Amino acid sequence: MKRTLIPILIMIVCVLTFGCVDHRQTQIDANHGRAYETAKFSQILNPDAENNLNPVTGFDGTAAINTLDKYQKDFKKQESTSKVFNINVSE
Repeated sequence: MKRTLIPILIMIVCVLTFGCVDHRQTQIDANHGRAYETAKFSQILNPDAENNLNPVTGFDGTAAINTLDKYQKDFKKQESTSKVFNINVSE
C-alpha cells in the first residue's frame, strides 16, 4: 500500500504544481524585436533618406538640452533624505 501511495502522491503534487504555472505572454515577449522591425520598415519606406542633409525643423533645442541634463543627472548619486537607525540585538 505504501509503495503505491507515495508515487501517486508525488504525481498529484507534480500535476498540481505544473497546472498552476502562468503561461501568459509578457509585454517584453510581445514586443520582442519591435525596434529592429521599425527601423527596417522605415528604411524600406524611404531608402534615400540618407541623401537628405537638410536640418530637422520643428524641434526645440532648449527642450533637448533640458532632457539631456535630466538624463545625465539621473546617473549621479542621490543623497538620502531619510535617517537610518541601526538596532543591534545580541545575546
